[in-house]
Amino acid sequence: TTYLSQKVRQWVFRGTLGGNIGSALKNLTQGANTYAKLGEKYTLKGYLQTFRELANGGDELIKEGVLHDRFISDRAPSVYRGLTEKLDEGLFYMFDMAERINRGGAYFGGKAQALDKGLDERAAIEYAKKIVRDTQFTFGSIDTPLVLSSDIAKTLLQFQSFNIKQLEFLAEMVKAKDFAGLIRWTGATFLVMKTVGKLWDMDFGDIIPSIKVGSTPTIQAAAGGLQMFSGDERTREKGLDKLTRSLVAHIPGGVQAR
Repeated sequence: TTYLSQKVRQWVFRGTLGGNIGSALKNLTQGANTYAKLGEKYTLKGYLQTFRELANGGDELIKEGVLHDRFISDRAPSVYRGLTEKLDEGLFYMFDMAERINRGGAYFGGKAQALDKGLDERAAIEYAKKIVRDTQFTFGSIDTPLVLSSDIAKTLLQFQSFNIKQLEFLAEMVKAKDFAGLIRWTGATFLVMKTVGKLWDMDFGDIIPSIKVGSTPTIQAAAGGLQMFSGDERTREKGLDKLTRSLVAHIPGGVQAR
């Protein structure tokens, strides 16, 4: 079960996020979390330093482990390691670059803020890494929500780990009565929705994260297959349509190609 479900999730990641320009652009909107925590000055400083760092290879981000435990998981090596690594490197280039920009902006912005507060270099780095965890989240096994601890749950709720963590992020600001941060987050997200968000039809439903069970391509494909062998002709036709649409999401770059 572990092996098969992991393989299925790998191919769904490749099919849905692989080469997907819209997903990479949408990922950049997570910068609203950084802005909510750091404000204008340090968010701007963070992104400017990130672009300088990326131009020089991004050594500090790698050295401090800022790029570990990112959203696309299940990249375990296999007997086809060389082939799949090259495939993934190309498919996820844009999405990974968006992740680098997001995490770099949070890291360097947090570090600049900590240094201005008088913290020493090491303490400032640790503070910056906490800002990254708080705003961009980590998706390793230790940080996986309890509800996603089993392989079946991971398959049923694939892509929902981000929504769960985003809900937690907003709930923490509400709990802490960080109304200034909430206003900054809402304003930034609304601005993105009304500008570049139109490129991927972003609407109000995308602003507040929601949890959808069983909406993953794998589950939809299975549901479509069952419909094909049950019910009347119309139901079978709907099942075939659902099955073919869902299978596209298991082909590398399939969603973007469609």
